[in-house]
Amino acid sequence: MIGAFRQQLHPDRGIAIAQGLILLNLVAMTRAFALVNVIELTLWLLFLFNKTLRQRFVESVKDPRIGLVMVFWAWIALSMLWSPAPWPERFDDWLSWRKLLLFPMAFSVFREDSAKRLVWWVLIGVAAGYMVMSWLGFWGVVILNRLLKMIENYATQGVVFSAAAFLCLLITIDRTVNRLPRVLCGMLVLGFISSILLVSSGRSGYLFLLVVAAGFGFWAFPKTRLLASAGLVVTLCFSLIVSESTRTRIAQGFNEIETAYSSESFTSLGIRTVMWANSMRMISEAPLLGSGSGGYSIEYEKWASQLDGWRALISDDPHQQYLHIAAEYGLIGLAIFLAALFLCALTPVHSVTIFSGLIILAATAANGFANGHFSAFVEGRLLWILLGAMLAATVPYSYQRGVVAR
Repeated sequence: MIGAFRQQLHPDRGIAIAQGLILLNLVAMTRAFALVNVIELTLWLLFLFNKTLRQRFVESVKDPRIGLVMVFWAWIALSMLWSPAPWPERFDDWLSWRKLLLFPMAFSVFREDSAKRLVWWVLIGVAAGYMVMSWLGFWGVVILNRLLKMIENYATQGVVFSAAAFLCLLITIDRTVNRLPRVLCGMLVLGFISSILLVSSGRSGYLFLLVVAAGFGFWAFPKTRLLASAGLVVTLCFSLIVSESTRTRIAQGFNEIETAYSSESFTSLGIRTVMWANSMRMISEAPLLGSGSGGYSIEYEKWASQLDGWRALISDDPHQQYLHIAAEYGLIGLAIFLAALFLCALTPVHSVTIFSGLIILAATAANGFANGHFSAFVEGRLLWILLGAMLAATVPYSYQRGVVAR
């Protein structure tokens, strides 16, 4: 197995080491947070001192999709100049976005289709291990110290399981893959989806699952794409309604939004509703430049202090990616960020690997309306690694007109 793994890596030693570190990061990000810092520092040094990797990185930044993401990171750095936060906090906020560097790094080293699929298998393997442990905890076979949420929290676990289920589904219909792996992936799909519906309770996982299901229907049934996508979404929605746990969570969410300003009890979506309204006020006060890097919580306090009870709590994250970016880095920062995502979405689709990256981007973008997954520790790394790897060796839409689908 180790020999087969090595065969999928690039023959150049430096590139192979970089690939291995990025794959290891994909594993470590789920639990070993300190190890992630070590891995990424090693990656930075490797790209800095290895001539081949350095050249590939510079070449990748010339791609407008990569370049705009790096411009966005540079804008965050520039926004430190007008932030009211202490300088260490400004720098920490900018550094927290270092996960963006994984995008050009993965784009630089996962150019071969076999290497892209290796990323698939690593994510599937990690998610499968957590899924099995989660079920064992659910059945009481083992005692878990995280109440069935093996990865960070229920939302994160649902996102990782949904992404893995999507990749497994793509493998099950791929006739170039041997029968045994396809059967195994089919079994894993059942495990992942049932875990999301019955064990996990993260609403972000539900939404992510709906988006990737629509994507799978679009790819798997080329003659009836829209009908197939709609059918899978309707089927999943029905499953969400039938499952008592998911139905309860969804109904609870609507109730929390409706009672955000009347309830005496702190609620997850209630506080988010309040934070979204306060963020809109922040944006109206400094629309173009925002509060500056690290300045969100300081500016937010001005509006939160006008409320009472739990609604007056100070936050540094409104759990809405686009409002957060606009409030902290201004509409200029949001425009740069959205332009980068738009260019990525226009990438011509010539293979299932490219398609998988774009669908995971779409699912993350959808979750961005109620979470900050582009900048989150786990979900952010999942997205930027997968997107970079899947788009590697592709060209922007501006260089190649039209999108060739399956």
